[in-house]
Amino acid sequence: FRGGSSLGSRETVTQPYIPLHKSAMRGGEAPSPGDARDVRISSVQTQVDSLGWGTYQVLLLVGVGAASLVESLEMGIVSPLHTALARVFGLSRQERAALPAMTYLGSMVGMMIAGPLADLWGRKRGLVLALLFLCLSSCLHAVLPVHTSFGVLVVLRLAAGMAGAVGIPTGISLAVESCPQKDRLWLMFGVSFMGSLGYLIEAFGIQWLMPHFGEEETDDWRGLCLFCGIPALATLPLVAILKESPTFLSINGRWEECIETLDTISYWNGRPRQQESIPRRTSRIWRSLSVAETRGSTLWGLALNYLPVLVLLIMIDSLRSFFTSGSAYLCKDLFELTRLNQSLSPTFLNVVASVSPLVGLAIGERCSWIGVRSLMFGCSVIAAASLVALAFPAVRRLSWLLLTLVLCYKLTYGPMGTCVSLMKVESFPTEFRATAFAAICVGGKLLCALGPTLVEALKAEEAATSWDPRNLAGYLASLAAAALLSGLFSLTVAIGCSEEGMPLKDFSSLDLASDDEDDVNAKAGAAGRVGYGALGKRAGGSVGA
Repeated sequence: FRGGSSLGSRETVTQPYIPLHKSAMRGGEAPSPGDARDVRISSVQTQVDSLGWGTYQVLLLVGVGAASLVESLEMGIVSPLHTALARVFGLSRQERAALPAMTYLGSMVGMMIAGPLADLWGRKRGLVLALLFLCLSSCLHAVLPVHTSFGVLVVLRLAAGMAGAVGIPTGISLAVESCPQKDRLWLMFGVSFMGSLGYLIEAFGIQWLMPHFGEEETDDWRGLCLFCGIPALATLPLVAILKESPTFLSINGRWEECIETLDTISYWNGRPRQQESIPRRTSRIWRSLSVAETRGSTLWGLALNYLPVLVLLIMIDSLRSFFTSGSAYLCKDLFELTRLNQSLSPTFLNVVASVSPLVGLAIGERCSWIGVRSLMFGCSVIAAASLVALAFPAVRRLSWLLLTLVLCYKLTYGPMGTCVSLMKVESFPTEFRATAFAAICVGGKLLCALGPTLVEALKAEEAATSWDPRNLAGYLASLAAAALLSGLFSLTVAIGCSEEGMPLKDFSSLDLASDDEDDVNAKAGAAGRVGYGALGKRAGGSVGA
């Protein structure tokens, strides 16, 4: 609402507009004429819900899921790629340990950029930018000359981590805000499934291009880099089909684009969009929702207001990330240690183990009825028990038992990641959602980076046989403790933060159509008291204060 009449005045605008794809509406009627701002903020999610699950949500799942798949490819090759780089460029033990540290440090920096980028510039734009940089980074790795200095390697690994991180909060925010509430959990499982599929594809790529995990001259690490970079380029057309998040557009006052997005969803889903024509007003509450008020300092105010839940979710995500990154990075060493004790190659075992997260997601989706927190806790117990068993050398010497335990803890990757992601997006309002998601991920990356870094630091050389049994047992025990604690802390997340189907919190959920300005401000103040934070207090004036 830019400018307009005096405080409390009303006007109904009936200027006609032409909906997007009006001439080719599939299975629905063309929308009746109305104003491009005829959808009140409070009804945007209702409009998305009324359009239901359809072709557009499938495109959303494919586009955002493909971006998640590309990010998984990039992070999945970290361990063998670093082994190959250390061998080819003759890196010392300290330099080897620095490579994963720089990769995850870059991921943290990327998250710091991604959150404000998505909340201020847009979810879709941030996702496109992430894919472009990911493709560029992978291609630069593939053409490195043999005399490249260690400093250049560090910069490239830093850039790769940044590129892989930007797409996570932007893509997930775009997905959940463009999906009906009742289908949101299923969509999250679908995106996670495609992300886990990336690890399976990466395992096939390693078996094809680097059968010795980068430890032999015959391993083609340059080809593996291209193997990850080309899919990022191929994903761009899929993302280009999608529109910006309608709730993001509405909360920033970009009504024409919001209507265009809703009409696009209506077109693809073959359902007519609900039409509304409502009074226009200019009051303190509307001015508080203008573009200027939802940026900059307001993000900081919201962060302070949501600090307790931010800290709790950072702890949960940090512990889960340490367990996930550390155990995944360790897999190649566990399989390599059994090379002489069984007929199957370690790379084949790696492929088999990469199927486990996909199966885990399917099982987790079927068990989602027990609740997000309970599912998270159950998975953490399974993961911890598997890792504790692997800490015993006698267990690791039996290749079939080792594979079984690796499959067990990898089963939990998908469900735990999905549960934490759902708690992240449903604990914060739209104005702050991507920034909060990214802030939690940044905190999580601290321990996420520690996991692979410890693997390299605790080994005497890059070869798996250089592990000291006591160091390996202690490391596995630390991973088990992290997995169990993440599940325990999840039980303390406030009830209602992540219940399936709970509306995403934002100012678009307020009914601000009241004629009485005091009533409007009272509702805004109530929103501040139940958790809308600094923005709610600012919008509510003296009531919110």
